[in-house]
Amino acid sequence: MSSLNSKIYLKWPNDFYIDDKKVGGTITELNNGLLYCGIGLNVVSVNDSFGTLDIKIVNINEFLNNYFKALENYPSWKKIISKFKIEFHDKDYFCNKLFKDAVLQNDGSLIINKKKVFSLR
Repeated sequence: MSSLNSKIYLKWPNDFYIDDKKVGGTITELNNGLLYCGIGLNVVSVNDSFGTLDIKIVNINEFLNNYFKALENYPSWKKIISKFKIEFHDKDYFCNKLFKDAVLQNDGSLIINKKKVFSLR
């Protein structure tokens, strides 16, 4: 997306944002040894809290090739958050027992009270 001159960022664990507007998201599922990936982009906005992609039409194959190449070079959530884990524990930022017992999984989910959680909303 940055190649399309868009200021976009990924909000943990799977939402795409431009400024303060959600413009899409990703979902992955492992089923019988196969990894299924879905990408959703808001091309028509139906809610003021969602944004639309204000970009010109692009070649979908080129877009997806660039996307998957970028994912290959992107570190795992575990690597990204592991450097902050030590800082959080050292400074004891979290007072709520719910978060003290949270364990980050390789897929970006959390284990909280023995339950797998993908979103705290």
